[in-house]
Amino acid sequence: MNNPKKRSRQAAITIAVFFLLTLGGQHAVAIWPFSKTVPADTNQGTKSPTYTDLKNLPKEKSTINMDTIRKQADDGIPGAQVALGNLYYTGQSELVSRNHKTAVKWFRKAADQGHPLAMFNLGVCLELGHGIDKNPAQARDWYLKAADKGVLAAQLNIAIDSEERKDYAKAFKYFKLAADQNPASPHLGAVRKTAIYLQEGNGCTKDFAAAVKYLQLGSERGDTRAQIRLADCYQRGTGVACDHKEMLRWLFIAAEGNDPEAKAKIAYCYEQGIGVPPDNRLAFLWFRKAAESGYATAQVALGNMYITGSGVELDLAKGADWHRKAAEQHDAAGQFSLGADCHLGRGVRKDPTAALKWFTLAAAQGFAPAQYNLGTFYEDGIAVPQDSAQAVEWYRRAARQNDPQALAALGQALLTGKGLDKDREAAKRCLQQAASLGEPDAKALLQAEFPDTK
Repeated sequence: MNNPKKRSRQAAITIAVFFLLTLGGQHAVAIWPFSKTVPADTNQGTKSPTYTDLKNLPKEKSTINMDTIRKQADDGIPGAQVALGNLYYTGQSELVSRNHKTAVKWFRKAADQGHPLAMFNLGVCLELGHGIDKNPAQARDWYLKAADKGVLAAQLNIAIDSEERKDYAKAFKYFKLAADQNPASPHLGAVRKTAIYLQEGNGCTKDFAAAVKYLQLGSERGDTRAQIRLADCYQRGTGVACDHKEMLRWLFIAAEGNDPEAKAKIAYCYEQGIGVPPDNRLAFLWFRKAAESGYATAQVALGNMYITGSGVELDLAKGADWHRKAAEQHDAAGQFSLGADCHLGRGVRKDPTAALKWFTLAAAQGFAPAQYNLGTFYEDGIAVPQDSAQAVEWYRRAARQNDPQALAALGQALLTGKGLDKDREAAKRCLQQAASLGEPDAKALLQAEFPDTK
């Protein structure tokens, strides 16, 4: 029988080098293409921290109009009380100086009578501490009352606050209310968030077909983030029939809106021949457009193309430079790729310590290939003291994510008892799983150690 300890040592080295060398090809592409989100899909810009309704105020700044507003406010007319509160809040009138405390007084009078905008504005004052002590809990109560009376900004604030509290059912309810409020001119952020909730089933039942309708609504009104999500639906056939032509149509529209993710996905389509004939040169050009916009995923892909000479003249230094740009944005794939460059001396000076640093950063983000390679560093004592137990720990973390090399390495460790107790049955399971994922060394070791295994 073959010596499992010797085979384990050789396999670990082979796996590590093989994986690093092929980073520029299949694996770096496989971690992306049609699911990665970007910060633009968050709530940034959706919440309305302040709101005053000045459109119905008298345009003239005359004494008569001010007297009229004051009289109506004193007579208890809520609309006039809101108008007067707005004037004190903003200081828009030449006859009224800004005075948040007085504004709060009039907002409260109108809010107590159930005026929706007064409720919202009172909530704003309580949230920001304008004219009154800050009180987030009371602010939320007033926002909720205003939201239930149809104030769009209040619905958005409640939706976002509920999402932050992980009350997804309430968040979905108010995002949907905001999205449905004005079909002729909907709030695009609320429309997109409603679609996302329906796709993910957070706080609601998954409904891909309904999600597509919202994405279509947002896409037709120019929301590039909705356009990309709609393209993903056509690519995957979720909520709509799979249609690569329609997928590409929306990606090109979003790219015209200068969305870097759309550009990167177009590049991937040209690279893989999805909906278009394969064309590495066009793939390179689109990846470059996305990378130059600062999109880290595209920067990794562009670096890979330089390293492999795919669609562009081979240039290892440029490849490593683009990997560094992504790594410095804390992108896990970028950190891993730069670690590989440093380990192999690929476009940069060979530097095991730098490689360890970048692998460690990527591994801490849960990036399985980095976790595996970090394990090989500890197993072989590269830039760190040799530590078999630590190696096994990193193999375990990557193996939990079904990384085939890590599964093979863990199986080998279980056979040899290096870094943990021997366990042939557990080793067999790991090797079988790795072999089923196509890991060649696992197949060979499985046959050598367990020849009766089918």
